[in-house]
Amino acid sequence: MLEAFLAALPAGARTAFGQAPDLEARLARLVEDAHSAWPSLRIPADSFLAHVAERLSGDAAVPAALSQMHASDLYLAAGCCLGLPGAIAAFETTTLGQVDAALLRMRADRTLVDEARQIVRERLFVGGAGGRPKMAEYAGRGPLASWVRVVATRVALNLIRDRKAEIPAEEDVLEAAAPVAEGPELTYLRKQHGPQIRAAFRQAMATLAPRERLVLRQHFLDGLGTDQIGELHQVHRVTVLRWLTRARATLARRTRRSLEQQLGCTESTVDSLMQLVQGQIDVSIHRSLMADAAAAASATGGGAAPGPRPR
Repeated sequence: MLEAFLAALPAGARTAFGQAPDLEARLARLVEDAHSAWPSLRIPADSFLAHVAERLSGDAAVPAALSQMHASDLYLAAGCCLGLPGAIAAFETTTLGQVDAALLRMRADRTLVDEARQIVRERLFVGGAGGRPKMAEYAGRGPLASWVRVVATRVALNLIRDRKAEIPAEEDVLEAAAPVAEGPELTYLRKQHGPQIRAAFRQAMATLAPRERLVLRQHFLDGLGTDQIGELHQVHRVTVLRWLTRARATLARRTRRSLEQQLGCTESTVDSLMQLVQGQIDVSIHRSLMADAAAAASATGGGAAPGPRPR
């Protein structure tokens, strides 16, 4: 198992992981936990650990990277990617319902829900021409259900835009991507400070460097994976992953600073507000970029707004 895992790691991570004294024991527990959640899925340990290794970044810390991984979700995703009998059926039974849940919370009509679900299924399990299925992009850093909700919401936003229908209010879109388990305190803060959160996030987006905005646009609007973006910029996919991670962290940090300046409230209140920001950051990025593209298209007479070409 250890050899298969190390062989599949990104080059930058092999030294750090190879020096971890208890790595083999950690990997064994990871496999055991994942298999116990899905005993009917028989994924060879070497295949599963290679799947895990390929989704680790080069600068990942060994204990955190493995202990924080959602092993059972990644095991199911790996089964779907490998085309194992029962894996896709299990996914549809346990997780695909999140598509309907997310879209209905956006007040989407039944036709749009059905169309979006079909697109999500094709994107997750088939992929585009020459591209790999999107399920292969799930890296286990968060719950699979939350990841699927974000994918579904992006698809729905694109359908709405393509139909030139009225785009739902920003509050509805952000609500659709928020975690399902939201207590009364967060619900109250969302209603009370929603405008300030959105203003702070827009301000943070406006401060990003041109390359950060370009890479976010290529990923969230153009639907490019890290491999494709890496080819455009002539860098390794791990570098692209770092760029995306750093851009998200920058947005969160600057949004927090803006909220502190706007509200002057206690640190615990700002911490709670940042839970809302972090829980919906990908959809907020998508919507902000889509609004900018629509504004640019309008300013140029209705055509598609061209993005800067990577060098």
